[in-house]
Amino acid sequence: MSTNGIPLIALQNRPAYLDPMDSYQKMAELQQRLRAGDLDAQAKQLELQKTRMGLQQVQSMNEAFQSALRPSPKQMPTASGNPTPIFDPSRIYQSLGAAGQGSLIPGLQKHFVELDKTAGEVQKAKDEHNAAALDYFGAAAKVVADANYDPVVMGTVLAHAAANGYGQEANQLLRIT
Repeated sequence: MSTNGIPLIALQNRPAYLDPMDSYQKMAELQQRLRAGDLDAQAKQLELQKTRMGLQQVQSMNEAFQSALRPSPKQMPTASGNPTPIFDPSRIYQSLGAAGQGSLIPGLQKHFVELDKTAGEVQKAKDEHNAAALDYFGAAAKVVADANYDPVVMGTVLAHAAANGYGQEANQLLRIT
């Protein structure tokens, strides 16, 4: 038997019809998957690069802060007996610049300005406290003098001072008298 003059056996071995649009669609899907995989790989590569940069910045900051401390020329010991170090911010800036991390400098400068402002406010509060403490002890001395330096009045005034946070000063005055 034959169809249009072609034996049936010949038609059985003929390759199946492939639609070119199906092939194109499969190729487009594969390309899209490849692009998605490339984008994913690029995103992971960027994340890795960002992490490395962060680690380099941390390492550079650590080294910069280590270089910022230098011994005091006067070698003034602290309570622990160690000399008081001097903090030199310019050494931090130099170290960061040399390490290629200059973009960190403006942020540090801003923080140091804020710290300096806060330190000034703390110093102002200390100065005001010291002035008030002097006024307090001046008034206490006047009370003792007005009482003709009566030991009972002196003891009462020093006990009052000690009860109000001036125990060390009260003990010093007690030793003097």
